[in-house]
Parts: sequence; C-alpha cells; structure tokens
Amino acid sequence: MPLEISDVRDLARLHRLAFENPVAIGKRYLAADQTITMIQVAKLYQQAFPERHLHLMTIPNGGLRFAAKFIPGLRSLLPMLKRTYHHTTAAAQNDLGWQQYTPEETVIDAAQSLIDQGIV
Repeated sequence: MPLEISDVRDLARLHRLAFENPVAIGKRYLAADQTITMIQVAKLYQQAFPERHLHLMTIPNGGLRFAAKFIPGLRSLLPMLKRTYHHTTAAAQNDLGWQQYTPEETVIDAAQSLIDQGIV
C-alpha cells in the first residue's frame, strides 16, 4: 500500500521560499511526489529502533480482500491497494531550488520526535 508523504519541515520551507521569491507569484506548487509503503516504514522502524523489538506481519493483498468481506473496517483500504501517484514537485525544485527530505528521513524523524516527547 503506497503512501505519498510530505514532511512538515519541507512544507514550511516551500512556503517560505514561495513568499520570498517573486517568480512564485500566481503559481501553485505541489509538495508531495515521494512514496513509501507501510512495509518499508515498518522495516525502517525495526532497523532504527531495535530496542523496541517491533514485529512485522504482512498480509497478501488477496488476504486483505478476503478479510474485508467479513471486517467492514478493512473495506476502506481496498482502493489503496491499486493506488499509484503521478505528482511532481519539479516546479518547486526548478523555480525555487526546493529540496525535500527523503521519505525514510521523514518517518524516522517523526517517530523519534514522538519518542522524545514521551508519546510513544
């Protein structure tokens, strides 16, 4: 299941660059074109936080489709199985010199922030 993510730090930086640069007047910029899957996120967490002893269990897409017949809460996930994203941030990169954190950096930094704040 692919997730298209944006780092709030990237969004803030893009807003600042757009406010400061006259080339951005009247334009709109996309701030998401990177994807990561839930499995990749789980594996990153396992590697980054081995002391947490995180366990990963996956279910094949067919298994999810079957389970969704009996568990209504899973039905909303089915359209996400086939989802692909076709967005580009090229305009922001070219016009404003904007660069993003990688999805890996974003999810690890977000998790570390939750840990540091005692939320997790």
